[in-house]
Amino acid sequence: MHLLRKYLTFNVYGVVSPNGGQEIYGFNNNPLSTTNDHGGAWIQCITFQIGYDSSHYGTLAGNTMTNNWSEAIDLDGDRVVDAWAHSWVYEAPSTGGQFVGTVYSINIPTQWTAWINVR
Repeated sequence: MHLLRKYLTFNVYGVVSPNGGQEIYGFNNNPLSTTNDHGGAWIQCITFQIGYDSSHYGTLAGNTMTNNWSEAIDLDGDRVVDAWAHSWVYEAPSTGGQFVGTVYSINIPTQWTAWINVR
């Protein structure tokens, strides 16, 4: 699968926090809300995308999050990067809010968002 595609697939992969633990939704599932009550000293949200972007952002309740790591993923073993995982961290006390991940496609001037209400 060579990524000379003109579109992206983008979703929230998981949410992690000291109070709520770890919730993993996977590659194709993006629920409207977390099951666990997240919060505490920090909250981490992980996004997954198939395709390349020119830029990406994450916010929690309107607050900018830090992209603390990104990982290139070869989905089919052909040594070509097909997908990316991005980790977003809000490192301040929080009771949650809506996480919104945003990416801008490298191929066409389009924006994609994925979101989840973090309890």
